[in-house]
Amino acid sequence: MPDEWRVLNVYNYMTIPSPGGPQEISGYSSVTKPVFTSENGTLYVYLRENKTTHFNHYLWEKVPSQSYDNNPDIEERLLAISPDGKILWNASLGDYYMPFSGVSLYINNGTIFAFNSYNVTVLDNSGSIIYRLTGISDPPAVDEWGFVYASAYNATNIPRFNDYKEPSGAIMAYYPNGTLCWTKQVDKPISRHLPDQAFGQLSGNLPIYQGQMLYLPLKNGAVALDTNGSTIWTLEFDMGYYYPFPLMPIDAGGNIYLEYHLDMNGGMYVRVIDKAGHNLTTFNRINQWQPLCGDPYGGRLYEDMPVYGGFPFTLENLTTYDIRAHDLINGDNDWAFTIPIGNRSSFIIDNDTISVLDEYSHISESSVGWNIVKADTYKFIIGNITHEVYPYYPLKMSIGKDAIYVSFFTANYEGPIILGKSKCVYAGGIYALGKNGTLLWYKPTDAFASSFAANNNTIYYATRDGRIGAGGMDAIAGGITLAALAYVLIRFFFIGAVARAKDRLGKNENRNSVLKYIADNPGSTLREVSRGLRMNLGTLRYHMFILGMNHRVVSYMADDKHVRYFTNSNTFSKEEQLIISLLRRDGVRRVLSLLQEKPGLSNGELSERLCMQDSAVSRYMKELMDHGIVEKSQTQEGKTVFSIKDEHRGHIASTAKQITP
Repeated sequence: MPDEWRVLNVYNYMTIPSPGGPQEISGYSSVTKPVFTSENGTLYVYLRENKTTHFNHYLWEKVPSQSYDNNPDIEERLLAISPDGKILWNASLGDYYMPFSGVSLYINNGTIFAFNSYNVTVLDNSGSIIYRLTGISDPPAVDEWGFVYASAYNATNIPRFNDYKEPSGAIMAYYPNGTLCWTKQVDKPISRHLPDQAFGQLSGNLPIYQGQMLYLPLKNGAVALDTNGSTIWTLEFDMGYYYPFPLMPIDAGGNIYLEYHLDMNGGMYVRVIDKAGHNLTTFNRINQWQPLCGDPYGGRLYEDMPVYGGFPFTLENLTTYDIRAHDLINGDNDWAFTIPIGNRSSFIIDNDTISVLDEYSHISESSVGWNIVKADTYKFIIGNITHEVYPYYPLKMSIGKDAIYVSFFTANYEGPIILGKSKCVYAGGIYALGKNGTLLWYKPTDAFASSFAANNNTIYYATRDGRIGAGGMDAIAGGITLAALAYVLIRFFFIGAVARAKDRLGKNENRNSVLKYIADNPGSTLREVSRGLRMNLGTLRYHMFILGMNHRVVSYMADDKHVRYFTNSNTFSKEEQLIISLLRRDGVRRVLSLLQEKPGLSNGELSERLCMQDSAVSRYMKELMDHGIVEKSQTQEGKTVFSIKDEHRGHIASTAKQITP
């Protein structure tokens, strides 16, 4: 992806209150992941503008020194990629990023539902927006017929987290065309999901939809509604604070799993409620081992515990894991499986092989800590270092309908690491287990497989050393090495190339296409020209460089974010360049269009009619007033309203016709 966009994004969420304490926010945590969905071979990917702010940075990046920036101007988009890897379209999801809103994508029969910044944007598979919903607390549920069930939010006023919203208890249902079907007010405190990547699409949806039923977890139980908004049952408990069990909020049979804590020292428990509202369990304590993965097909929780090879650590006594299947409904331990360590291999850690370990430390897959010593300091410190052996053993599970897939990698290495000297002994592989805990097949790998995708009886996996592979119930396909391609365009660095380009200024077909596109689409950004012409950005920059040198195009920057291009033939005045640049932005264009039609609207009226956040409208109005486009006044009732200045109304009306949204 281009450098100005991020596919791997950071999501912030509030941590749950301490067990038994007041129901207040105790802090926040972050997770880094991509958000995407697919249908019929087309991939839909959420993109965020590549801006580093306090709440929008990779976990391994240095945090900016500025204060908490809850209101960053960050654009969010949805990108569609064809089965052969071509960009089909991209659509704006807004440019006012809300750090503590979840992000999700869901597609149903060609209709895409994007949740971001507490809004829902519904698009068709050509990228056209069907409708928008605002003021939504969590990702909505969508049924088989395209009806949307959403939870409204309550605004909060928490220092440093003032854009954090909580569910209000109001549940709305919308027809597939976006019109309101019904509203239901649940007068009980609702407990939202905590994000968990392992469970997939259901994680975070509020309400939870399963089998033509809607479930609302409460802070002391759960409520079930039918799809007409009628309450079917309510179940409340006297003790503990409840929220959906992150590893399995609901299973395939419609049973609901609620995690709860009795007090500060009482441990973690799970209650199971069936679809009829019956309490299936009472005290189901699950904190004996480390919870690893939930199995919605069987109502099981898989837990793991390391089995050490011996103390003190040596290079050969590798650590493995016991995996235990725990039935959350009846409380029994069904079976335990010890991962067998296959053939051991070894390597000397150098600049190439260190990626086997170093990749994981950057994404917190393991709590391994080490000191990497530069090779050029080896002679200086080798006499003062005593090598010790450090263990390393990541584990990952993926649940299929008929099998459990485990990626396991164990290694012992000498540390502190000295490149070219320290040794590592390792073993690992992909293990397929039956639902009864028996080993179905095993494939050794040279690196940890951190990604799985299951399809029928085949699992596809990717390992950190750049290989992909596939495995079936009784056979496995070999890995395929992936190659990385990169190139840098440097033609215009040389005087001769520039001189020849000037000489052929009007003879180059691509350059003429660029000039014509800018003439037909004034105020386009470099990225928009690249998409419109399907031209490589490096090639486009080269032609822009030549056109700019010869005064055929000029650039204009109305803000500190977008550089826009116009033909240099005195076609547009500076005022028109400003207005076109503003109208090219979706949010600003909608505000100006409404004010052009209905002058004298307040900030709240603009927000309501445009279905925008109040804060976003306020930001647009400040920018438009700073540019002298809009003025404010007071009504007789003392209300502040906004209007476009008379001297700009004609220019906005005429130039708006040249803008293609």
